[in-house]
Amino acid sequence: MSNATKVGIFSIITVIIFILGFYFLKGINLFIAKNKYYAVYDKVDGLYKSNQVVVNGFKIGMVSDMKYNPANGKITVEFTVDDDIPLPEDSRATILSTDFLGGKVLNVELGHSTKILDNLDTVQSAFQSDLLGGISEKLNPVMGKVGTVLSELEVTLKEINSLFKSGQDASIRDAVANLNKSLAHIEKITKEFETLAENGTIQNSLKNIEGITGNLNKSNTDISNMLKNLSNITDSVAAADLKGTIENAKGAIAQLQGILNEVNSGKGTIGKLVKDEKLYADLDSTVNSLDVLLKDVKANPYRYVNISVFGGKKRDDAYLKKQAKQQAKEAAKTK
Repeated sequence: MSNATKVGIFSIITVIIFILGFYFLKGINLFIAKNKYYAVYDKVDGLYKSNQVVVNGFKIGMVSDMKYNPANGKITVEFTVDDDIPLPEDSRATILSTDFLGGKVLNVELGHSTKILDNLDTVQSAFQSDLLGGISEKLNPVMGKVGTVLSELEVTLKEINSLFKSGQDASIRDAVANLNKSLAHIEKITKEFETLAENGTIQNSLKNIEGITGNLNKSNTDISNMLKNLSNITDSVAAADLKGTIENAKGAIAQLQGILNEVNSGKGTIGKLVKDEKLYADLDSTVNSLDVLLKDVKANPYRYVNISVFGGKKRDDAYLKKQAKQQAKEAAKTK
C-alpha cells in the first residue's frame, strides 16, 4: 500500500470522526432512525435550530429547521423525533420557556388517539409565553386598573383642596371629629367583646346554645310523634261529618228556642206556671197545706189512724178527750 493511499484512508477516517463528533456534540445520533414532523406557529420567540424536543421533560428529538412563510406570516418548525416514540394524531407541540433568560424547548403533549402520525405529518401547535411575558400579560390589566384608581384619587384630592380653599375646613374638621368619636366607640365595643371573651361569657353562651340544640335534637322524636298525632287528629276532624253535627246542633237549638217561646207565651203547663201568678199561688198554697198536714200526721198519728191492739176498733178515748180540749182552746183563742 502506497503512502498516498494510507494518507487518503486516514483523511477519510478523520473526516468521518469529525462529522460524528460534530453531530454527537449537537446531540444527534446518526445511528438511530428518526421521524420528521412539522408544526406551524404565529411566533417562535427564542426558539432556534437544535433546541430540544421533550416529552414530560425527557428529550426525544430536536428542532432541525425553521422556515418563514411570507404569504401568511406563519413560521413552520421542522423537528425530528426518535422512531421508537410514536405520536398520536391528537398530540400537540407547544413552545415553552425553560428559564427567565428566554430559553425555549418544544414540548410534545402526547394525545390519546389510536391513530398514529406518519413521517412528515403536521402536529397541532401551541405557544406559551415565557415567564416574564406571562407576568406582563397578567399585570397589564392590573396596571390599567391602578391607573384608573390614581386618576380618581387625583380628582378626589383636587376636590378636597377646593373644599379647604372655599373656607369649609371647619365642617371638615367636625366631620373628622365625628369620625374619631365613631372610631372610639367601635374601639370601646371591641374591648368589651374582648373582655367578654376573656371572662368566658361568650363561650358559656355558646355552650348553652349548644346544649339547647342538643336537647332539641334529643326531643326530635317526641316532636315528630306530637306532629304525627296532631296530623291524625286533623285527619279525624276532616273525615268526621262535621257539617251534619252542626246541622243537628242547629236543629236542637231551634227546638229549644221553640219551647222557650211557648213558655214565654204561656202555653203548656210550664208556660202557665211561669205566666199565671194565681195558678202559681194556688199551687204554692197547696204545697204548704200538704206540708202542714204531713207534719201533723207525724206529730199526731192517732188522730188519723185507728189502732187495735187486740183486734178491736175502739178509739183511744183519752187521746180524743185531749184533742177536744186542745181544739176548744184554739177556738177560744180565735174568738
